[in-house]
Amino acid sequence: MQVFEGSVPSKKKQKKKRSYKMYYERDYSDSSDFEVPLHIEPIGHKAVMQKLSWLYDLLNALISVADLITDVSVTYQFYVKGRKVYFVLASTILTLTHICYAVAFILRYARDAERRGTREREKKRVSEMTPKKKNKAKTFCFQLFLILSLLPFSPLIPFAFYWFSVSKDSVSTFLYQKFHLFVDRRDDTYWTDNTTDTWVRWGAETILSNMGFIIEAMIQSIPQAILQSIAICHYHETNNLLAICSIAVSLSSIGIKSLVFTFGIDCTTRLLKWICFVADFFGLFASIGWCFWYDPSADYWQGSLISSSEYRWWRLEHWLHSNVTWFGYLYLYKVVFTTCPLALLSAMAMSWLWIGVVYEDIAPRQGAPLLRNACSLLFILPIVVVAFGISSVFIFLLFTLCLEVALFSWIPFFFAVYRHAFFFFLFL
Repeated sequence: MQVFEGSVPSKKKQKKKRSYKMYYERDYSDSSDFEVPLHIEPIGHKAVMQKLSWLYDLLNALISVADLITDVSVTYQFYVKGRKVYFVLASTILTLTHICYAVAFILRYARDAERRGTREREKKRVSEMTPKKKNKAKTFCFQLFLILSLLPFSPLIPFAFYWFSVSKDSVSTFLYQKFHLFVDRRDDTYWTDNTTDTWVRWGAETILSNMGFIIEAMIQSIPQAILQSIAICHYHETNNLLAICSIAVSLSSIGIKSLVFTFGIDCTTRLLKWICFVADFFGLFASIGWCFWYDPSADYWQGSLISSSEYRWWRLEHWLHSNVTWFGYLYLYKVVFTTCPLALLSAMAMSWLWIGVVYEDIAPRQGAPLLRNACSLLFILPIVVVAFGISSVFIFLLFTLCLEVALFSWIPFFFAVYRHAFFFFLFL
């Protein structure tokens, strides 16, 4: 059959031409004469990824439980050995973590329950066209009461987050019907291919279901690891296996939970970036611990240029009377001359932009009353200046802590200053 120019090819040729197209190149708008090949629904891949996801959740929960047990054991060890400062700090970290559990639960479920519980009153208000009045004090007291009521059960809240996200049995239905708890159940149907959107969705779903364990890693694991490392360096306890195991479990908890925050074009790239992050985190923690470890039997300054009397003014150890090696001082110099200026400039820039936006709303304007302009210049402008200073200092400290991985530089420095008698009154 002769095919003229502009004529439509036969259906046989169209089907043959369409069969060579890849799955992602097909047009699904026209479903006529379309057969789904077997390779576009990777049943085996989907099943494997679902099992790996459940295994990740199980490992996440086990490490979090082990981290909590070891941290409580180390806190009790501080109390037995009479280290009251470390005991108070460790207890404060644990208490703050459990308060954050309760607050996160209230923010996620209680607000939704309150909104669902007032649905009938909202319909009645709309029907009667009456103005809605909010009693903020009553709402705050109610939420505070819920937080205090949840504190005894706060260790179980991370498991409640996970249970409400994945459970599909009668318990979730009962909680939804009786207490109006919004149960967001996980949908595993997104395990279809290895695209970026799939991994992003998996990360979002995992963050929601493991929210309690992630809060535990951020608020408990990192500060406890830092505090226990300082205690080891302070008391020279290289044989304290409980503290060393607790630090290792805390770092493992942080590493396993950081997987959901890594992104990549595919699974291999994502896994490689996660391994690099975990290796850098462990390496940074070990390097800084090595820098600030001091062996009393060794003289790190003997035979060096700094040990001579001519350059004694360089020795912070002579001024602070502290047990910090010259590696630690070198690291502190790096913080003072590189990290601090960068954080200070960033803090001043951000504060200046924020203050400029605020000042535009309260600045004197033409045509405004004279009294308003005078009040703005005499009262509001000094407040803005003070706010600029306070916000600059706050952002400076925040940026410094973020750049130095959460207090890795500042705590050993203040610990060194603590030993000097001149600064002792600051820590009473």
